[in-house]
Amino acid sequence: MAAELAITTRALTAIGELVAAAAPAFDPTTAGLRIWPDDTTDPPIAVGVAALPAEDDERIEAEGVRIFLAPGAMDVLESKVLDALIRDGVAVFALSDRAD
Repeated sequence: MAAELAITTRALTAIGELVAAAAPAFDPTTAGLRIWPDDTTDPPIAVGVAALPAEDDERIEAEGVRIFLAPGAMDVLESKVLDALIRDGVAVFALSDRAD
C-alpha cells in the first residue's frame, strides 16, 4: 500500500534534516517523520518527528529516511506525491496528485 505514495528527493532530504535537527532528543538511527490523520487541517494530515513508530504504524524507509504512517494516513496519501521545500530552516511539505 505504501508504494502508492510517491516521495520526492526533496521531501526525503527535508525529512532527513528534520530528524537530524531533532537530535539529541531523538536517536536519528530510529527516529522518523510520523504522518497521521488530522481533520482540523487541509489536507487532513499532520506531521512531526517521532522517536519510534507506533505499534500499528506502516513503515517506509528510503535513502536512510524513515516515515511512519499512522492508521488512516494512507486514506489521504494514496495516489499522492509528497514534496517539500526548506525555507529559512523550516520545512514546508506539499501534496499533489500523482500523474500516473
